[in-house]
Amino acid sequence: MVQSFKTKNAFTLGSAGTAAAEPTRRPGRPVSKVNFDGREALLNSAHDLLVESHGLPVSMNYICARADINQAMVRYHFGGKRELMVALFERVSSTWIEPLEKLSELDIEPRRKLAIHIKQIIRNFRCHPYFNRLMAELQLTGNEGIQKRLSNSFVNSLLRFYEHVINEGVST
Repeated sequence: MVQSFKTKNAFTLGSAGTAAAEPTRRPGRPVSKVNFDGREALLNSAHDLLVESHGLPVSMNYICARADINQAMVRYHFGGKRELMVALFERVSSTWIEPLEKLSELDIEPRRKLAIHIKQIIRNFRCHPYFNRLMAELQLTGNEGIQKRLSNSFVNSLLRFYEHVINEGVST
């Protein structure tokens, strides 16, 4: 009589001579995705859920479930929910800076630059309807470090653009 021993290795042969089934895995970093980036998955799921909720706050449970990631990964990648939201804010605002700088460099009249800029603002806020609310929530945290990060990533570039357009308008 042949005895079979069960081990913790999922790839050992069972008593029937076939490979044992791979154990089910709880949410976390998926094994099957080779180039999986948990940080990006969290940012993308937070963006998607905030768009779907029209900017209303979304729980970390929903964000992690959408990203198929354990909540501990939020702490690992960002430190917490607030830092995840700051990273999302910085990611969104960074996509707006380059077009703003290119617009500033165009050789057109200042009124036309402002008209184009207003169209860009409307387009951006349609794509990111949660942006204003998120910015207000993050500014009201009272954390000076977060407030400086927001200013550096968004407000300062806008101020430079407006200063440039105003100076152009005054000189003409």
